[in-house]
Amino acid sequence: MKICSVRCIVMLAILSALCAASDQPAYRTINQSAYLKISNNSGDSFFGTSVAVAGDVIVVGAENQGTDRQGAAFVFTKSGNSWKQVAELVASDRLAQEFVGYSLAITSDGNTIFAGAPELPSTKQTAGSVYVFVKPAGGWTNMTETAKLTAAHSSFLGTALSVSGDGTTLAVGSGGTSAHVFVEPTGGWANTTEATATLTDSQQGAAWRYPAISGDGSTIADGAVDGKTQNGLAFVYLRPGSQWQGTVQPTADLTPSVISSPPGYGDDFGAGIATDGNIVAIGATNQNNLQGEAYIYVKPTSGWTNMTETATIAAPQVAAPSDFFGWPVVISGTAVLVGYEAAITDENGTQDLSGEVFGYVEPKGGWVNTNIPNFSLLPNPTLKSNLVQVFLFCNGLAIDGNTNTVVVGAPGTWYKGQPQQGFPGLGFVFNLP
Repeated sequence: MKICSVRCIVMLAILSALCAASDQPAYRTINQSAYLKISNNSGDSFFGTSVAVAGDVIVVGAENQGTDRQGAAFVFTKSGNSWKQVAELVASDRLAQEFVGYSLAITSDGNTIFAGAPELPSTKQTAGSVYVFVKPAGGWTNMTETAKLTAAHSSFLGTALSVSGDGTTLAVGSGGTSAHVFVEPTGGWANTTEATATLTDSQQGAAWRYPAISGDGSTIADGAVDGKTQNGLAFVYLRPGSQWQGTVQPTADLTPSVISSPPGYGDDFGAGIATDGNIVAIGATNQNNLQGEAYIYVKPTSGWTNMTETATIAAPQVAAPSDFFGWPVVISGTAVLVGYEAAITDENGTQDLSGEVFGYVEPKGGWVNTNIPNFSLLPNPTLKSNLVQVFLFCNGLAIDGNTNTVVVGAPGTWYKGQPQQGFPGLGFVFNLP
């Protein structure tokens, strides 16, 4: 009996150790190499609302910048191992509560920046616009737009932006029943009130549209989330011939195989979306009992068609209900990055959305279901100790696949020396190995 008892104790100890080990992250955590803030923060700038990166150029949106929340975008360039603020981009009309910088995109050469200004409901102006900034010959400097893009009969234009690799094709989200495509004219970007193409679908419901375009500009994946029910849809559009033009219907509908959001909650499917033309990654923050999930769709050999997911990326074990795993989502090569705005309670009982970014690398045999990331991105603990609070980390997320530079916006971050009134915000730069 004594021997049996000893064996049982040993076995229990081993099982306990194994269970404890299974609860520990088995992935690598990468801390930031630099952080970004602006010298003229207006105190409630919400700097980090959106981000974009191309080589040695980073642009960060601050939708509340200005005395009347006109918004702005800030350009940083790399010098050695550090990043320096070199320009503030603003709209010439300086409309109150226009929220310039709500969304961003940058061309791969870093020479053209697009800033969305959806003009949210409080302004009673709902058309929205996109401002185009082209780098002057002498380099980035404080400036107003080169061109302004609007679209007739559109509402909240500029909720999302995505540009092709060559910078000539821009996909633009809206708060209506359609997304839009603008193609750069032969003579360069110029003011326009008409989109080159409109992306519509048979559903025709009121939805927020979040398009993402492939690097070659031939494929657009568009998430459509109903503003009332929060239920989402996703579509794949293919360029008709050599030019986006007219009204374009989807080639394929992408759906999740299982709806697992609780009753009374929409799945939020499609709010986070990315594509490289062969893969579409889609987030759904309310799936899996509000923990969130991401879905991978791989284009069949015969081409895009109506389909359910190839693989599901479930929220990591650290996730809990209402942790918003699945937004934003970006793709770079064989890697997919998924945002996770975690609700974390500190020792004082204060809850904030600190957040984390999880990275997943496609296995050699192809994408399969998983809940284990390959790596995560988090602010350095030393830096966090010098901040009052990191809030809304990964509200903005972007990656440059050529340099493996990742930029994460945390617009709700307070840092020491800044009055705790409003949300000044911060940006984080990570270098992937």
